[in-house]
Amino acid sequence: MAGAGPAGSASAARLAEAGYSVLAVDRAEFPRDKPCAEYMSPEAVRILTRFGIVETLEAAGAAALEGMRVTGVHGATAHGIFALAGHRPYRPTGLSVSRRILDQALLDVARKAGASIAERTTVEELLYERGAVTGAVVRDSRGRRRSVRARLTIGADGLRSVVARRMGRRTHQRPHRVAFVAHVSGVRNMGDSAELHFGRQGYMGLNRIGNDVVNVAPNAG
Repeated sequence: MAGAGPAGSASAARLAEAGYSVLAVDRAEFPRDKPCAEYMSPEAVRILTRFGIVETLEAAGAAALEGMRVTGVHGATAHGIFALAGHRPYRPTGLSVSRRILDQALLDVARKAGASIAERTTVEELLYERGAVTGAVVRDSRGRRRSVRARLTIGADGLRSVVARRMGRRTHQRPHRVAFVAHVSGVRNMGDSAELHFGRQGYMGLNRIGNDVVNVAPNAG
């Protein structure tokens, strides 16, 4: 398993629960911060409930998310509310939480299920046999390399996925954008919905993630 973020940890946990031997490697050391909007829909909360960590996240400060309010360039506003969707959602609210908290909680689930986790470890190359991927070459924080053979290799290593690039399936096309994410305290008048504000040069997202902290993410391109 390349990557031990939410997708990697969740996959590792499910496979380990099914009785498979699982190794997940990630170049980061957890807990870690991660640029992200940091909010999830009610359906994502359904998955977190399956892993039994929703109460843990809420105790750590995760905030209930009512929906999303979008404001256009000229001030027009659309407000989507999960509870008023055309179908009945799993629950009426989503969840907003720091990735530092979420990722660690899911990593703990994977470890508890029996998966091995190698932090500060990078996937460098894929191993092949008869045209099929049979594992990966990984390098730890001391620079030591080893080959890991596997019946299944999952690339859950994000936007710049080494697995996808090695397989030739990852391309990046225009438009190119630049985004920044910051955690800001003391932001006034934030309601229970995330906000997305569009301007002529880009857009900005705001999302209350609990403990008087707001995720502020400007994007320009």
